[in-house]
Amino acid sequence: MLRDALRMSIREFASHCGLGVSSIAAIEARGSGAKLRPSTQRILDQVLAQAPEPTRERFRQGLSDMLTGMMSDDALTDRRTVMKLLASGLGAAATVPHLTGPASTPTASLGATEYLDASETLASMYRSTDPQAVWPVAAAFADELLDWYTAQVEPTKDVTAMVVSVQCQVGLWACHSHQPARAYRYLATAYEVAASGTDRGLEARALGALSYFHSSAPRGGRGGNPRRTLELLERALALAAHADAFTRGWLATWRADQHATLGDVSAAWRDIELADRALAVGDDGPERGFFARRHYGYGMREHLDSVRALVHSLAGEQDEAEAVFSSVQARAANNRRRVASFAHQALGYAASGTAEAACDALVRSVELGLADPYPMGLKRVVGVRAAFPAGWEGAECVRQLDSRIARLPRLGS
Repeated sequence: MLRDALRMSIREFASHCGLGVSSIAAIEARGSGAKLRPSTQRILDQVLAQAPEPTRERFRQGLSDMLTGMMSDDALTDRRTVMKLLASGLGAAATVPHLTGPASTPTASLGATEYLDASETLASMYRSTDPQAVWPVAAAFADELLDWYTAQVEPTKDVTAMVVSVQCQVGLWACHSHQPARAYRYLATAYEVAASGTDRGLEARALGALSYFHSSAPRGGRGGNPRRTLELLERALALAAHADAFTRGWLATWRADQHATLGDVSAAWRDIELADRALAVGDDGPERGFFARRHYGYGMREHLDSVRALVHSLAGEQDEAEAVFSSVQARAANNRRRVASFAHQALGYAASGTAEAACDALVRSVELGLADPYPMGLKRVVGVRAAFPAGWEGAECVRQLDSRIARLPRLGS
């Protein structure tokens, strides 16, 4: 029930809707306009759990207004409609569009302020939200935002940056969910929009995001197009030469990850040093949006240190690698980082010829990747396992690992 999703008593809900308790009870008894699809309810639960109370209050009011305008059960479950409501309810604007007819025909359209505020809230969800749960509605918002953007005669720099930010976030979420076709659609769109303007820092961030699609690093070094990735990151870093230091820092971190995954120790060390210097500057990057340090940078140090530990391992410095990996696992901001770091650790053990330790690290990665579903992390496990030395095939730990991997959900090609 909608009221349950909002965690409201029938009396509170009736007050928000401007209806009597008996009217709400009758609506719920009929089921008219009150049902939510499970996937939509999960998204509402996540949004409401993370939003501050003033935002939750506007959001509840917006949903209540929507209910009074519902003409059929199906209207509320439309993804684009729900995302329009999310945008208005999560934004900081004082008013919320009211729906007086079918849900697909709001009487008031969103403006730049509402979209900017909604995009900021979406960016704040990157750290802790399950991409698979929220992606369908976030993608609908990205589509709607792009439609609105293309209708603008002279979009401002902030509006263009917002569109690129949302497209990149949705594209990277698609990567994490292992939806490559959808990931390319949004990441390529982000770059096209960024390249049409004059903000070279924005173009650098969009290129960097697009490079993730081609990278072999999230696949454990198997597949992808590493040469294309490195070309894109080279261009991105050149564009970012006079941009903010945080952008240079995460771009260098990504390139270090790709070099380390390919086993190029010297190139990886150069990028680690570059990333260290840039991230130490302390600026926050863009003021708003997905690539602001407070959103995208939440785990960048841990990512860089995970790469650093892998390079120590590849260089034969196992004690140093163990210490850094332990520190990363202790500080990791979410399970996605832990899953990826265990895969880095396994890659290092494989390079040093330590079969049991490599298998143990991948088993840990699998367990975390299943407990808090992370398809791209599981794909990385498969890639790292494929890189094991051929002589390990008969080892008991490898056979057990292979049995575990064989039971994983299908991850696509």
